[in-house]
Amino acid sequence: MVWIGFALLAVCILLFLITYIMFRIFIMRAKKKVNPMPDFDIFTRYADQIKSAQNWFLSQNPQPVSITSFDGLTLRGHILPHPEARGTVVFMHGYHGTGLRDFSCALRAFYDRRLNIVLPDQRANGESEGTYVTFGTSERYDCRDWILFANRTFGDKLPVVLDGVSMGAATVMLACALDLPSNVVGAIADCGYTSPCAIVKHVLKNGLHFPIWPFLPIANLMCRIFAGFSLDTANCIQAVKSTRIPILFAHGEADSFVPVEMGTACHDACTSEKRLFLVPDADHGMSYLVAREEYEALLDEFIFSRLQ
Repeated sequence: MVWIGFALLAVCILLFLITYIMFRIFIMRAKKKVNPMPDFDIFTRYADQIKSAQNWFLSQNPQPVSITSFDGLTLRGHILPHPEARGTVVFMHGYHGTGLRDFSCALRAFYDRRLNIVLPDQRANGESEGTYVTFGTSERYDCRDWILFANRTFGDKLPVVLDGVSMGAATVMLACALDLPSNVVGAIADCGYTSPCAIVKHVLKNGLHFPIWPFLPIANLMCRIFAGFSLDTANCIQAVKSTRIPILFAHGEADSFVPVEMGTACHDACTSEKRLFLVPDADHGMSYLVAREEYEALLDEFIFSRLQ
């Protein structure tokens, strides 16, 4: 019987070890510097556009800025003021990304429509401090702080728009349920998930082909112990049920990371004014690149019209 006990102990240790390795890979800050180009082959055909867009933004001499988060982290980003601004956009990038990497191709469209640009690096990403990515759980408060920063910098009379992609979309949706300043007039949630717990379940099952139990409970325990957050305390579905802010939901129907059903579920749950833009053949985070003209037309109609 003793060997059975040792075998069970060995299995438990192995499970914890595997989960801890996953925790370090997926929750902790990436050790290598973020590639300025998206790391996925699906973006290769757009590489020249992305590079050109990044060069344009950097040539405008954006100003480096920073704020202090609610838990004492220095969060960094860049701003590009417009001399005749009629609004401000605050961008929230995706998982293990940066503001410039994830939004480069869209920046000029917003700037040309006379918006000030606020382009942060989220906690534990890019130039910002932080050790742990929390999938929107803590980042929602950072988003609110960047809005307050925008109001201090550009004035609270200018309307503010939020734009998030992937994890940034979840961040934006969760932030929309907070007590935001009244000048936040619209939000864009592009390929966002329904909750941190749901996307981790999806990746465990469909990406890693691991059983949900016992890996999810162990992973959540590690998040609580090491990173100070729980995967099940933030829910985008509940957030969009309680917001006043109009939201444009966008999602690629060929999304291979966040299922399109998550995007439509968030749209369906939203009780504020809303639109849903589904893009055939667009993979994760590619809706704007694949259907730029249609996307911008919808932005003009549903989002930018609120700036006048």
